[in-house]
Amino acid sequence: MKIIDDYRVIIENVFHYKYRNIVYLSGRMGLAKSTNISAALLVAGLMRSMRIVCVRETQNSIRDSVYTQLCDCIRENGLPYTIYRETIIGPNGTEFIFKGLRDTNQNNIRSLTNIDICWIEEGQSLSATSWESLFPTIRKVGSFIIISGNPDEESDIVYQVFGENAPRREDTYYCYKDYRYNPFELPDAIKTEIELMRKNRPDDWKRIYLGKLRSSVEEPVVKSWSVVENVGIGRKSDKIYWSLDFNYNPQCSVICHWNGDHDFYFSDEIVMQSCPTLDVAEAFVRLYRQKYNNQMVIINGDASGRNRSSQSEYSNYAIIQNVLMKNKIPHRFNVPKQNPSVSNRVANFDNHVKGIDGKRHILVDPSCVHLIHACKLLGFDKNGDPLEIAYRPGMKTIDYAKSHIYDAASYCVFTNDPVVFQYEKKPKSRLLTLKEQFERSMTPRPRIVEVQV
Repeated sequence: MKIIDDYRVIIENVFHYKYRNIVYLSGRMGLAKSTNISAALLVAGLMRSMRIVCVRETQNSIRDSVYTQLCDCIRENGLPYTIYRETIIGPNGTEFIFKGLRDTNQNNIRSLTNIDICWIEEGQSLSATSWESLFPTIRKVGSFIIISGNPDEESDIVYQVFGENAPRREDTYYCYKDYRYNPFELPDAIKTEIELMRKNRPDDWKRIYLGKLRSSVEEPVVKSWSVVENVGIGRKSDKIYWSLDFNYNPQCSVICHWNGDHDFYFSDEIVMQSCPTLDVAEAFVRLYRQKYNNQMVIINGDASGRNRSSQSEYSNYAIIQNVLMKNKIPHRFNVPKQNPSVSNRVANFDNHVKGIDGKRHILVDPSCVHLIHACKLLGFDKNGDPLEIAYRPGMKTIDYAKSHIYDAASYCVFTNDPVVFQYEKKPKSRLLTLKEQFERSMTPRPRIVEVQV
């Protein structure tokens, strides 16, 4: 059987365990990821009895899985496997199982015990929630996970964990190769298609065949953001600033340290799904007792928090005040009567990310993963409004909380160190009423007389 060398690592890892994760991330076509992984697993399954689960985010039927790919490989090579309607069994007891993660609740996922190998196909579609549920489930001694996919954007969880810019792990085998490294001859039809696309549509060629990521945003909100210079451990202040943005799903807030001049250090964040303001306040109290006990708390945030909450007869800030007073935490509010314009708030935050003096005045602790992702990936839509990442079932908060956590941070910066920018707005044109049209038609127009001198 023809198996590319990079995929023989799967067979070697079964008998000489070295890697917890084996990752294949490349262009969509040309390197035959599914074909080679299928062949390697079938060979390994004949050499040792194993339970192999093949999963993907969505599987409406068995046909959506790699079941067909495995069956084709078995038939083409005459391998002694028995093919059933929903599973494949080897002569030595090796079993292939097929699951869709989104349609399988967490309890069913965790019931997959004694799994030797887990193959995640179409890894770019995997949600963070599915990954966090599945990863600890594959815990048998000597077990490992194979991930194959074609990441589309930097926000894909697979790229965040195993992408080329992610921190390298010693327990992971990485393969980022594309069709150019395929030692076997590609069919002429495919080579012709690749060449035509390379000449006529180079951007699509890079994305489809080379695996180039799409730009997450065409116009970033935080234009001056630098992961190297704006992420790190900063200096804490005597007082802490707790800034909130009120959204029922998710509720986002940040804890910041301000030196009284221009420098802000965001040390912690609180991001909670589907919870009332009372739960957020109690979560803050727990964090305060652990890290900031006896420090003064200055509360900033969304001016709409002054309004009565739909989940209570009190306003959001009144609920927070009651909890802080009950726990005897020193605090005071510094919340504007109305929010600044979005354009001023965005420009002010970006001016602190990198000031006109060339210095960085905002530092975010590495533990604030939501805020870091927001600063890196949040962008404007075609109408010039901050882009909301739409919620999809199974997504983790980090996938769709981008704008809310950014709002909480930018409220804090603008409230304490505003730099106001003036923007000229063009007046909107309107249609004249019938009365105005009649009056204009009756108004005599001045005659223009040409005079020759």
